[in-house]
Amino acid sequence: MRYWNLTYNDPDRWDEVYAITGRPVPFFKGIAQGGTGSPRGVLIDVPGEASEMLGETSNVKYCNLQRTQQGAILYFKIRLEVYGIPLGDHEVLSMRRELQNRTSHPCVFTLNLASGKQIQIACDEAKAGAWELFFKKCFVRI
Repeated sequence: MRYWNLTYNDPDRWDEVYAITGRPVPFFKGIAQGGTGSPRGVLIDVPGEASEMLGETSNVKYCNLQRTQQGAILYFKIRLEVYGIPLGDHEVLSMRRELQNRTSHPCVFTLNLASGKQIQIACDEAKAGAWELFFKKCFVRI
C-alpha cells in the first residue's frame, strides 16, 4: 500500500491515484446516492511508512475518505501537507467496529486489507452509523 503527497496539483500523481481507485463519483450521481464524502474521523493507525509519519507530530490526525467509482481515497494531513492513500474496492476485505473505553472517539473501525495489514479510524459514537454506511458504499466485500 502506497501513499501520495496530494498537496500540489500534479496531474501525473492524480492519474496514478485514479488508476487504483477510479475517478471520483460524478457530482449529481453522488448527490443521488447520498454524498461522496465520509464524516470526519481520527486516523489511529496505517501500515508502512505512513505510520512513521503519523508519529512525527503529537497533533490529532483527522482524516476523511472520498468515494470514487472503484473504492475510496483516504486523506490525512501532517503538518501542512495533505496525503492520500488510494484504496481500491478489492483491497478492503472486511471491516470491524469496536467500542473502546475512551471518552473521546470511543468507536474504532478496523479495515482489514488484502495485504494482511490494517487501517484504524476512530470516531464519535453518534457518527458510527454514518461511517459504517459509507464503508459499505465504497467497498464491495464488506
